[in-house]
Amino acid sequence: MRVVVSHLSGAFQGKRELFEGDRLTIGRARVNSVRLGPHDTVSSSKHAELIAERDHYVLRDLGSTNGTFSHGKRVERLKLSSGDAATFGFGGPQLRFDFFEELPDVRPSLDEPHEFSFKARFAWSMLAAAGLFASSTVLFIYWESFLPVVPLALGAAALGLLGVSALRKNITLGPDGIEYQGMLRTRLIPWPDVAALESGRRTGVLSGQICRVKGWKGTITFSPDAYRDGFLLARMIAEASGKEWS
Repeated sequence: MRVVVSHLSGAFQGKRELFEGDRLTIGRARVNSVRLGPHDTVSSSKHAELIAERDHYVLRDLGSTNGTFSHGKRVERLKLSSGDAATFGFGGPQLRFDFFEELPDVRPSLDEPHEFSFKARFAWSMLAAAGLFASSTVLFIYWESFLPVVPLALGAAALGLLGVSALRKNITLGPDGIEYQGMLRTRLIPWPDVAALESGRRTGVLSGQICRVKGWKGTITFSPDAYRDGFLLARMIAEASGKEWS
């Protein structure tokens, strides 16, 4: 698994680091994988460790002087989910942990176009619902009960269009640039025109990471979670454009 550690407060506030491995140590000493600021004295030199256990990560306090906290409670051992945060020492530096899928060892070459397909988690559900609405429309026509026909037909058409649109939201990387392919539009940003790479997190119902590729004449927005090999996609965009995700 891969871990992005974001420093939410403390001496290194705003810093983001990428780690790969089964164990990370956290503390003020230089020997730690994740180093806290030397002046963040409420945290210990060897404060905690993050370890992989089967399919999840566990944060474990290493007998620190001022403790490890999550949601205001002191913890000795805590199972973390992606996006969870912890504070090292009461009022000390706070870190957020985002866990991502493991990257494949062999990456596709950009000498030829490579398509990253949209997972379309809800597309088949919408298409199934559209089929159900269409079948109901036919039945009501057969029964000569025409009052529900129009709303059912409109619902079937809307759900069908949404489902087909979701199935077509693919991104292709190639020697010329990055191309977004949707049902209603296609947008290409050539590599020399990539002005900035921005990443953040959605809030509310659509939670998760969001990435924006900003070009001089347009922007392509995607969520790595929504694409097969989505984090490989983000990494290849950074390498091909020569820019870093901010």
